[in-house]
Amino acid sequence: MKNKKFIVWDWNGTLFDDTHIVLDAFNALLARRGHRQIDIEELREKRTTPHNPRSFYQAIGLSAEEAEIFFQDIKRDFQHVYLPLAADADLRDGAVEILAALKKNSVPNVIVSNHLEHHIVELLAQYGLTDCFGAILAYAQDSHFTGLPKGERLKRYLQEQGFAPQNGLTIGDTTEEIETASELGLSSVALTGGIYAEHRLKAAKPDYVIHSLHDLLPILEERGFMQ
Repeated sequence: MKNKKFIVWDWNGTLFDDTHIVLDAFNALLARRGHRQIDIEELREKRTTPHNPRSFYQAIGLSAEEAEIFFQDIKRDFQHVYLPLAADADLRDGAVEILAALKKNSVPNVIVSNHLEHHIVELLAQYGLTDCFGAILAYAQDSHFTGLPKGERLKRYLQEQGFAPQNGLTIGDTTEEIETASELGLSSVALTGGIYAEHRLKAAKPDYVIHSLHDLLPILEERGFMQ
């Protein structure tokens, strides 16, 4: 599949519109420890990747010791708090339409996520989107945040499937997707309105910045994904 174009999607904040749900769950765990709450602007300004969380906790005012304790809280309890709240979340506007267009054009899609695989599978089935994706590279329920980082998971998948990185496009709402794309040789689309502030996304130098998934179609047409 050396010449086959393909799309690599982030899930949370990109296809699934759950940024405020993540914030609510995070604040609920902060409240358990008596820490102050944060708002969406502070989250977007200070959030780090899931594989470097302690610096984020310290950036919002926790001591090094408190950050370590809170890290253990997150590993143990975040999903228990998040999942009931996520029942009220939905897909981001334009997700269904763009996935339908990609399916019509036989473009392979893969999700690479720091979320739990079983929850993504359940939601894709709920929205009737299961057959839009060739693979879901996420965490098993019992190994959240303890497996390989996104970049390594994607690198191995591309090698296994025979995809040429230069034919791929990543779409995500954090700098992690941009950096992964740069490291592996893919092009990147940064989507605003998720968990990172727009200026932080731009500073990571993606190939494109969009404000809605509806803005993605002209990019796909320009790059030959739509025939």
